[in-house]
Amino acid sequence: MSKGYKKLAIDLAKKAGGIIRRNFVLGMSRQIKKDGSPVTKTDLAINRMVIEAVKKDFPGHRVIGEEENHHIKNAKYAWVCDPIDGTIPFSHGMPTCCFSLALVRNGVPILGVAYDPFGKRMVVAEKGKGAFLNGKRIHVSKYRQLKGAYLGHCLWSRMQYPMKGFVDDIVFNYKMQYFPEGSIVYVAMLLAAGEIEAI
Repeated sequence: MSKGYKKLAIDLAKKAGGIIRRNFVLGMSRQIKKDGSPVTKTDLAINRMVIEAVKKDFPGHRVIGEEENHHIKNAKYAWVCDPIDGTIPFSHGMPTCCFSLALVRNGVPILGVAYDPFGKRMVVAEKGKGAFLNGKRIHVSKYRQLKGAYLGHCLWSRMQYPMKGFVDDIVFNYKMQYFPEGSIVYVAMLLAAGEIEAI
């Protein structure tokens, strides 16, 4: 893999984190999209920043963003970006969101970066090389029981499956500890670092 890919992803994550922190205020303006989810000027600005950076550094790559795409016909590489995973908590004054960016080659993920801009925690994972949190190797939890395990989850009104009943069932039947979260990437970072057992 080109070292330039990893450098670009990390640089974009840091820049996105700075934008998120600067724009994090109560009373934030937000619009509601057709799917009922909110979008802020911060989501749009970061998505645009990613597209412009990829166009400049890797003009043959496409970008699949939550808010905007950059299409390149028959592109071998695609950057998949959620500028703010957790726009709901972010836009309501709760500092639990993440920037996330992945690089996919012919449909297979080869690089992923997730950044918590408030805790300044960055997870970088490369295909075949493991995952690292702020440069230190991380591993999933070695806890192997459902009973007493920690479960992070996200629920929203447009979910395809009735997850609430499932979550309630396993939590109460197996005495799991759980906490709801507005960013699946945020809890995925905790899972990768071994802080929780499931999402």
